[in-house]
Amino acid sequence: GNVSNIRVQPAFQRNRDVLLFLRDHASSILIPGPFSSDFWDKSYLELSFPGKLAEYTQLGLPVIIHSPPSTVLSDWAKARCWLAREESFSDSKLLRLFQRLTHQNVWKAMAAQSIEVSNAEFSAATIHTQFERELVHLEAD
Repeated sequence: GNVSNIRVQPAFQRNRDVLLFLRDHASSILIPGPFSSDFWDKSYLELSFPGKLAEYTQLGLPVIIHSPPSTVLSDWAKARCWLAREESFSDSKLLRLFQRLTHQNVWKAMAAQSIEVSNAEFSAATIHTQFERELVHLEAD
């Protein structure tokens, strides 16, 4: 296929630089989950949630979640009826998802989901409140 739009980007010095680059140059973000049971311990897959998801949704771009079923990431996406979600390790299904992004109304709907969660459960105020609530529970124990 045509890969003329792919280029190697040198490593960034700061996380902020990565986010600014993505905001200015990307049309979507892919968060892949490992599909190989040899790669990750099953308990890790069931409990691990990518911290970058909160940052990436702040960019207002569609965030594509490609993760096997029964992982915390997949369950999170499923519970929110995430439009840009694929749970199978299938090139054709993932390609169909990418092709859907070429439709402006689909891209806008996926981007709107990112903005919605960034303003709600991933907002700084919400995260801070949750953190304080957990601290209170720890002190009570």
